[in-house]
Amino acid sequence: AGFPWYFLGVCALELGSASCNLFCLYPSSPTLLALYEVAMSASNLAALVCAWRWVAALDGIDASVSRRRLCQAFGALLSLLLVAARQWETIKAHRHHSGALAP
Repeated sequence: AGFPWYFLGVCALELGSASCNLFCLYPSSPTLLALYEVAMSASNLAALVCAWRWVAALDGIDASVSRRRLCQAFGALLSLLLVAARQWETIKAHRHHSGALAP
């Protein structure tokens, strides 16, 4: 029941990764830095929304309550840690490159 939300979240994360890869190819571009920052932040937010909906959809699976709660906690924690790490790297890139790319 929750697979579409999971898949949509993965796609959102991949779009953010694509913006990172593009910026890594052209690190001297202030436009691509801005695109990277916005796209990564938006993809992280979208992934968190999708993870929340995915975890909520797990209420419908046929499993014991304790197993279902364990799956929900694991999925939520893993998603949150992944998004936090990605956002932290985006912040570090901003701090490192924004001064160097200023006109």
